[in-house]
Amino acid sequence: LSYRRVSLGEQRFQLRYREPWLFGTDFYLEGEVLYHFAESLFIKRSVSSRLGFKRKVEFYIGEKYEDNVDMGDEGAESVFLSIMGFRAERLSGVYVPQRGVRMGFEVQVSRRKQSGFLFAGGRFPRSGPFSMALRADLRFVRKMGGEKNFDLIAYGGSGSLRGYREGRFLAREVATGGLELGYNLTEKFYLSAFVEGGMVKADMAQFPLGYGLSALLPARSGYLSLAYALSRERGFSDGFIHLSYSLTF
Repeated sequence: LSYRRVSLGEQRFQLRYREPWLFGTDFYLEGEVLYHFAESLFIKRSVSSRLGFKRKVEFYIGEKYEDNVDMGDEGAESVFLSIMGFRAERLSGVYVPQRGVRMGFEVQVSRRKQSGFLFAGGRFPRSGPFSMALRADLRFVRKMGGEKNFDLIAYGGSGSLRGYREGRFLAREVATGGLELGYNLTEKFYLSAFVEGGMVKADMAQFPLGYGLSALLPARSGYLSLAYALSRERGFSDGFIHLSYSLTF
């Protein structure tokens, strides 16, 4: 369950549920409901389901129904998309966050619309509690007849470029990367400095760059994540603070 309120004019609600080990096998079912409202831009509504198979590498297929509204020209559009993708990770160690690699790929296609992403990242030990993390994120969207606001990739914020507000960029193509240097004060108390940036392109390419400090703290039944991020648009006095809490079971 995820809820984000970026401002009075933008809200995002996401509910996802996974039923693991379907019938005692390595198959699983996953469902997701998404509602994203951005005043004067778009309303995105979608329902999706996936059937997956997970061992060392996870493969899945699925279907997605989108019902979207462009607030600019009040145009509406509904579409069914087929989904295919995979995820893989190999993590180890006593420190949090764990060392290892993660990778994911997904495409969503219909007769008129295609989109997808490729993500790869790794956290590598340097010396004892020191670590270095690298990541790369590639995304695209294409639609016959041209993309509306709700088709474009909303990029920026806590899950991507932390020095920019949530959904700061609407893009057809995204190619970004990041570097993080961190130190574990204890096995579960982590401090880091990061820099991240790249290219986001709609009609014209833009090259955002952000940097900052972050911390991961143990909390009751989970972890508290805190980051202070700056960018070309934000100086030290008006940087962004990102705070999140994750439950672990």
